[in-house]
Amino acid sequence: MNKNFYQNLCIKDFTNNISDNEKKLLTEWLAESDKNKLEYKKLKNIWESSAPPKIEYELNLEAEWISLQNKISDAIETQVIVSNPISKLFGSLFAPKLRPIWAMGTALLIIISSIIFFSNYESSGSLKTISTVNNQRLEIELSDGSIVQLNSDSEIKFYENFDNDKREIKLKGEAFFSVKKDGRPFIITTENAVTKVLGTKFNVWSREDETRVIVKEGKVSLSDKSQIKNEVLLTKGELSKVKESFPPSIPSKVDDDYLLGWLNGKLVFNNTPLKEIAEELERFYNTKVIVDNNELVGYNLTGSFNNEKIDSVLTKICLALNLNYVENNNIYSITK
Repeated sequence: MNKNFYQNLCIKDFTNNISDNEKKLLTEWLAESDKNKLEYKKLKNIWESSAPPKIEYELNLEAEWISLQNKISDAIETQVIVSNPISKLFGSLFAPKLRPIWAMGTALLIIISSIIFFSNYESSGSLKTISTVNNQRLEIELSDGSIVQLNSDSEIKFYENFDNDKREIKLKGEAFFSVKKDGRPFIITTENAVTKVLGTKFNVWSREDETRVIVKEGKVSLSDKSQIKNEVLLTKGELSKVKESFPPSIPSKVDDDYLLGWLNGKLVFNNTPLKEIAEELERFYNTKVIVDNNELVGYNLTGSFNNEKIDSVLTKICLALNLNYVENNNIYSITK
């Protein structure tokens, strides 16, 4: 077997995508010589050090606006925390407090994104709709003091003044909830599931016909929407999912800090199908990613990526799965 074969085995080992048979071959190869062990170590060092350092700073949007009038700054890629003066300017026009918590691109993109955030904030009577598009995240403070962190391409609907006996939100996409305890149940409804809490921290992911809940603190109840009696209770570090109209899965222990890396701007995959990976890359980078062959849809990957360009991420994914990708007019196609 050639050198590339064993290099691919090394990459699969680094990303926990190696089968038992492949692991055996890799172990035998490493035992053959110190040269092979050195090659393995060198590849691992390259793999772990390939992510660029994370750049953090607090952005003064008013200063950026003044600077923009003179000259648009060079493109940057960074994680930012924004204290938005626009919300202060409009005062009580917007009851929920909206805070963009990161963006990627130029100072112009940040300002345009802020405008989009507000244009996506709609009200009909007291019903509020707040949504994000690709490569955007929002932090929303609700009237009861609870905080919602809304991921890219997501939407919540709720009545600004909750009922006296319950607080209810409808979610599409993904959000992390830090719920303030006040005696009323806090209910999140998705396409096929219902999540209930009193006061806790947890994440809800709901796309197409599946809902997943991960608990960070406290206790959470999850049930399918069509049969409310099918209910499971989750505690810290547990995950359960509802697929289509089936009852929720038995709660399983997970590394909640790792799986909720998106809160810190990371891309995290945990035995994730390639189709779902492509969809998440589209949301994260706001670009088109195609899985070119239906046979590849079932490929799964485990790994995380921190502040990397899409070409770097796709290169590593394709190395791990022994695939290729091509780019044409900002459209990426993953192929065999």
